[in-house]
Amino acid sequence: EPFMESVTDVMNFFKFRGSWGQNGNCNIDNFQYLATIAFNTSAYFYEDKNTPSTGAYPDILPNENVTWETSEQLDLGFDARFFDSRLGVNFDWYIKTTKDWLVVAPTLLSYGTGAPFINGGDVENRGVELALSWFDKVGNDFQYDINMNFAHNKNNVLRLANEEGIIHGPEAVIAENTTESFRVQVGYPMGYFWGYKT
Repeated sequence: EPFMESVTDVMNFFKFRGSWGQNGNCNIDNFQYLATIAFNTSAYFYEDKNTPSTGAYPDILPNENVTWETSEQLDLGFDARFFDSRLGVNFDWYIKTTKDWLVVAPTLLSYGTGAPFINGGDVENRGVELALSWFDKVGNDFQYDINMNFAHNKNNVLRLANEEGIIHGPEAVIAENTTESFRVQVGYPMGYFWGYKT
């Protein structure tokens, strides 16, 4: 009992928080399951060079197996006040896993049409966040408060839907004839810089 009294003298408030949930994402272009046809009314000229003709072409490869992306997140944390509520502590730990990540599939130019969205893999985000605040006063006329935030967050690709485990970034971003400067790869953060260490 004396121990509990000393704890309540120091800690004035404590609240534990926890949550779990899933969100679905279908925010991609429509008709990904069809080989849709696009029309162009200004690119084709035949006998009459002043009058364009209408042309049609397949503008996407179909993907009948594309599904929603699902994000699952677990959050644990607490809020506490100490020393007559002058010190505030807010702590959060979270882990978020995105499954069946929706991404445009990289394809060869020789396919002659646009790439579809695919379920490209799984991505994990995890981290901790800490907020500290101090509120006090000096005398009767001067009040002040100090706030600090700390965070450590980590992103990691868990799985990609190809044998190589890599989605290559575009070439010639830094200069002509240069290879990719960033990529998505299993075991690394999303879009990490890729190149020689110097």
